[in-house]
Amino acid sequence: MFRYIALQLFSAQEYGLEASDPLRDEIAFGDLLGAVLALASLFALRFRWRYSAALIWLFVLATVIDLGNAFVQGVREDLFESATDISWMILIFYVPALWISVTLVAWQLLRARRDGLHAKAASH
Repeated sequence: MFRYIALQLFSAQEYGLEASDPLRDEIAFGDLLGAVLALASLFALRFRWRYSAALIWLFVLATVIDLGNAFVQGVREDLFESATDISWMILIFYVPALWISVTLVAWQLLRARRDGLHAKAASH
C-alpha cells in the first residue's frame, strides 16, 4: 500500500537525483498503479470477491514488472550514483522490502492454491 512513497522522486530531482523526467514519471506512476492494485486487492479479500486471487496475481505481476523495470532503467541512468538522503534510504531499505513482500504474497497465493488442491483431492 505504501508504494506512493515513490512520489518523492519529484522532490528528489530538485536536490540532485539525476533521473530523467520520463523515468521519474514511469517509476512514480508505476508505483501508484501498484498502490491502487494493492488497495483493490485488500478490498477484494475483505469482501470475499470471487476473483480476488486473480486480482492479487495481477498485483504481483505488475509489481514485479514495475520493480524490475525501475531497476534496469535506474542502472542505465546511474541513479545509484546521484541518490542521496531519502532517495538512498528508499533504494537500500524500501525497495528490498517491496521485493520481499511481493515474494511473500506470491508464496501465500501458491500455498493457498496447493492447500485447496489437496483439500479437493482428499474429499474425492
